[in-house]
Amino acid sequence: MTIDAAAGFSNIGSLTSTGPTKIDGAVGTSSFQRYDGAVTLLGATDLTASNVTFGSTVDGGASPLNVTGDLFIDGAVTNLGGLDVVGITDLGADITTVSGGQTYNGSVILSGSGTRTLTGSGQTVSFLGDLDGGGLALHVNSNLNLQADLSNLSSFEAQQTATLAGNITTAAGQQFDAAVTVGGDSVLNSTSSALVQFDSTVSSSGSNLDIVADTRFKLAVSGLYDLSVSGDATIENTVTTTNDQTFSGPVTVAVTGGQFTGNLVAFGSTVDGGTRNLDIIGNASIGGAVTGVAAFDVSGATDLGANVTSTNTQTYTGAVTLSGDATAKSTGGSVVFSSTIDGGQTLVVDTSTGATLTGSVGQSTRLAGLSVSGGLAGISVGDSIATVGDQEFSSGVTLTGDATLNSTSGNVTFAGQVNGGKALVVETDGGVATFTQGAGLVTCLTSLTTGSAIVSADVKTSGNQSYGNLTLTGGDRELTATLVTFGGDVDGGNAAIEVKGSTGIDETISNATTITVTGVTDLSGNVITSGKQDYQSSVVLTGASVLTGSDATLGSITGNNQSLEINAAAVLSGGTNLASLSVIGTTNLTADMESNGNQSYTGKVTSIGGNRNLNGSTVS
Repeated sequence: MTIDAAAGFSNIGSLTSTGPTKIDGAVGTSSFQRYDGAVTLLGATDLTASNVTFGSTVDGGASPLNVTGDLFIDGAVTNLGGLDVVGITDLGADITTVSGGQTYNGSVILSGSGTRTLTGSGQTVSFLGDLDGGGLALHVNSNLNLQADLSNLSSFEAQQTATLAGNITTAAGQQFDAAVTVGGDSVLNSTSSALVQFDSTVSSSGSNLDIVADTRFKLAVSGLYDLSVSGDATIENTVTTTNDQTFSGPVTVAVTGGQFTGNLVAFGSTVDGGTRNLDIIGNASIGGAVTGVAAFDVSGATDLGANVTSTNTQTYTGAVTLSGDATAKSTGGSVVFSSTIDGGQTLVVDTSTGATLTGSVGQSTRLAGLSVSGGLAGISVGDSIATVGDQEFSSGVTLTGDATLNSTSGNVTFAGQVNGGKALVVETDGGVATFTQGAGLVTCLTSLTTGSAIVSADVKTSGNQSYGNLTLTGGDRELTATLVTFGGDVDGGNAAIEVKGSTGIDETISNATTITVTGVTDLSGNVITSGKQDYQSSVVLTGASVLTGSDATLGSITGNNQSLEINAAAVLSGGTNLASLSVIGTTNLTADMESNGNQSYTGKVTSIGGNRNLNGSTVS
C-alpha cells in the first residue's frame, strides 16, 4: 500500500496496513495506526494517532518522521532523517538516523531482549521523559541529551558526547566514550557496583554528580559543584569542583592524576598514589591510609584520621585536626605543618629530612600523644605543644618561636639536642623531661624552664634556667646561664657539676663529685659532694643550709640571719648577718666573719692576708 498524503490524510478513525507500506506526508487518525509490514518513507512524514505501531522494519529514506501519540517499534528503523515522538515510546528494535537526531518527548520503554542501539553519528538523541530499560542494555551511538531518568537497564553506553541532567541506573556498568557535560544534578548508579567509566572529560557549570558505583575518570573533571563517588575510584587526571568532593571507597591515582581542587576533598578509604604527587587545593579529609604518593600537599585545613606515607615532601598548609591516630611519614622528604594541630589522638611524624611544626599543637584540643623524628635535618618547633601523654622528639630540635611543651600525664623526651634563640618551657605533671643531648650548644636558648628533668649533656641559655627535681647523667655537666635555679632535688650522677652563672639552690644536691658556681649563689638547701665545692662569687643564704664535701670555697656570705653548716675543709671570704656558722674541718679565713649566734670551728683556723675578726655570741 502506498499512502500519498502530501496534502494531508486525516479525519479517519483508525488505520491498519497488513502488507508493505510506503508513506509520504501526514497521516492522522482519531484512534490507532498499525503497520504490520515493512514501511518505507518517501518524504517527510507526520503520524498523528492515539498510538502508532510498526510491526516490521522501517526504511526512512533519509526523511524525517514525527509521531504525535504513543509509538511502538517492533522492527529495526533505519535511514531516518530524524525522529520526534510526542508520547510514550516502546522500543522493541534499534533505530538509526542519518540526520535530524532523535527526540523522545515522553517516557520510553525498552522491550524485547538483548541490547537497544540508537544510532545517529554526529546527531543528538534526546530523552525528555523517563526511560524504563526492562532489563536490557542501551547503547547510544550519537550525542546524548538526557533530561530525565534512565532506569532498569542492564548496562549503558554513550559513544559520543553526553549531556546529563538526569539519573542513570544499571545493573552492570556504564560507559561514556566521549566528553560528558553535567547539565543538571545527576546520579549514576550501578546496583552491582560495576564500573562507570569516563574516557573523556567531564564538565559542568555547577551541577552535582553522584556516582554509586566503581568509577574511572580518564581525563579532567571540572566545573561540578559537588562530586560524590561511593565505590572504588581511579583518577587519571585533575578533578576540580566548586564545592566538595567525596570519595567513599578506595582511590587509585594513575597516569597524570593527583590534583584535586575544591572546597573539601574527602577520602573515606585508602588512597594509592601510584608514585605520583597528590595535591589537594582546598580542605582535605583523610579517612583512609594514603600510600604510594611522591609529594603530598594540602593548601587548606586537613582532617587527618589515617596514615599518610610519601617518598617526598608532605606539606599541610592549613590547620590540622586529628580524627584518628595518624602517622605522617616521608621516606625522602620533609614533613611540614604550617598551622595548628589539634585533636585528641596520637600523631607520629616520621621523616629523615626534617620535620616542621610551625603552629601551636593541642592548644584547642590536646593530642593524646606526639612522636616526631626529623632525621639529620632535625625538627623545627615554632609554638607551644599540649598532650595528654608522651611527647617524643627523636631528632635535634630547633626552636623558631617561644614554646611551652605540656603533658598532663606523660613524659617529654628530647633524643637530640635542643637549639634556637627562643624560650623553652617543659611542663610534665607527674612525668619527666629528658634532654639526652643537652640544649643550646649550637645556638643558646634564651631560657629553659622544666619540672622534673633528666639532663645527659650540657645546657646553655642566654637567660635563666629553672629545674624542678633534676637528674644529671652521662658524665660531668656544665649549665651555662644568667641564673640556674634548682627548685627540687638534684642527683649529680656521680660526676662534676659546673654552673657558669649565678644559681639558686632550694633543696638538696647530692651524688656529685664536685660543684662549681661562677656567679652568685642563692642558697637555701644542702649540697653533698665527694670532692670540692667552689662558690666563686658571693653566697646569699635564704634558708638554713648544709655543705658536705672534701673542700668548700665560698665568696663573701650574706647570711640573712640563716645558719650555715660546712662539713668540709673551708675557705671563707668573710660573711655578715649569719644566724650561726659551723665548720667541721680546717678553715682558712680571708675576711671577717660575723654572726648573730654561735660560730664553731672544729679544725684548725688559719687567717690569710692579715688579722681576721670573728664576731658572734659564742666563738669556739
